[in-house]
Amino acid sequence: MKEMLEKHRIKRNVLFWGKQALQMIKLLLLFAIGYGVLFNLGNLSLHKICETAYFYGMIIGIMFAFVEAISYFSAYMPLVISFGSTRREAVWGTQLMNLIYSGLAYVIILLLGLLSTGKTIAWINISVAGAFLLMTGIGQFCSVAQIRFGQKGLITGIATAVLVAVVGIIIGIGYANKLVSWAETLSVSIMTVLLTLVLAVSALFYGVSLFVLFKSVKNLEVKM
Repeated sequence: MKEMLEKHRIKRNVLFWGKQALQMIKLLLLFAIGYGVLFNLGNLSLHKICETAYFYGMIIGIMFAFVEAISYFSAYMPLVISFGSTRREAVWGTQLMNLIYSGLAYVIILLLGLLSTGKTIAWINISVAGAFLLMTGIGQFCSVAQIRFGQKGLITGIATAVLVAVVGIIIGIGYANKLVSWAETLSVSIMTVLLTLVLAVSALFYGVSLFVLFKSVKNLEVKM
């Protein structure tokens, strides 16, 4: 009986967090395709729509990874704990949510890129994967700041992350062509080393954020 209740609780946890991830995917598709159509009303060809959707889908998709790690955690973590989920299960539930969202969002971005350019660019795709890990980790650190310092910690964390993201986007847009040209001049071995470092640093940052999140959730006060 106890084992059945345990399985039921875990299943309920998985379904709950999985549903949140799918909701975010729906929003990503809506924004990406919506921008693709909106900015190409004079030329509604599949290529142009996918090209625009790819660009905005990449930016929005990565930012959603950050938003999801903060908003859904803040809104639903206390709820699932108050309804019987253990803290460990709840944290792993959020990681499942992150995995489902980031995995599906990444596939969508890859497909849009393929439809818009007719090819896949490995270094861009790997950099995007690293960005998903990095932004999710930053979002989790913001959630930790909220747990430890309340709304002031959350606001400070979000403001800092948004500032860094905006500066990064501006630099990326302004120097996109130069970055692509520079990357094409690098040898395969140098590019491999750089991309490996990007993924390793992003994965390490995400791992540290998860460890700190586990520690902080132990002190999370849940109001019934």
